[in-house]
Amino acid sequence: MKALLFIAAMAWASSTVNAQNGFYLSPSVGVGATNVKQNYTYNDPTGNSITRSSLINYNAKIGIGYKYKNWRFQTGLQYLQTGYELNNLLFSSDFDPAQPVTTGTGTYQIRYKHLGIPLQVGYVIQPQKKFSLVPFIGLLTTYNIDAKSNIEMGNAITNTSWSRKDFDNRYNRMSVWGTAALYGQFNLNNNISLFAGPSLQYMISNFDKSPGIGSRTSSQRNYSINIDFGINIGL
Repeated sequence: MKALLFIAAMAWASSTVNAQNGFYLSPSVGVGATNVKQNYTYNDPTGNSITRSSLINYNAKIGIGYKYKNWRFQTGLQYLQTGYELNNLLFSSDFDPAQPVTTGTGTYQIRYKHLGIPLQVGYVIQPQKKFSLVPFIGLLTTYNIDAKSNIEMGNAITNTSWSRKDFDNRYNRMSVWGTAALYGQFNLNNNISLFAGPSLQYMISNFDKSPGIGSRTSSQRNYSINIDFGINIGL
């Protein structure tokens, strides 16, 4: 009888370990805010101070990971938008000498698209309960696809899709980012869990390749802060 109880206990322990370990899929979407950090400020010829503000952005990720006890190792494919807005721009309509010159303020927006491969490691806190916290940290390597910008002054809006040549003259095609996230996870069963929480993507490498002013190199590093929603599905 003791031998049977021992065998049953070993079988239960084995099934518990197998439930904890293995591959999983992790699709997710996120929405939040994006901006950039630059090493220069904007001023127009009159000395008017131009301000920079954030834009709403989106991201989507198809992740595949491996769970080993409390550890999570994850990669996949991620699509990310970043950008920023310049406000209080001064515009003038002096291009037509037959018309009176008018001035006004407007905005300039630019958005970038990125496609990348994340490498992340996470750790599950309190895995024995239905709810747990899972912090992640890692790197994201992206191919920077393109840029679109628009200028808005009153009711007039001008949209521009950057050509490949213009983009390559100004920006680097490849970028490396640091990433971090803190997800709250609710386990529906041993194979399926729902998660949500904040995530951060910050560009480590310099995005801007323009020469800058004098000996000062131009610097731009995009970042985004999102709230992600996703599901983990054990394989």
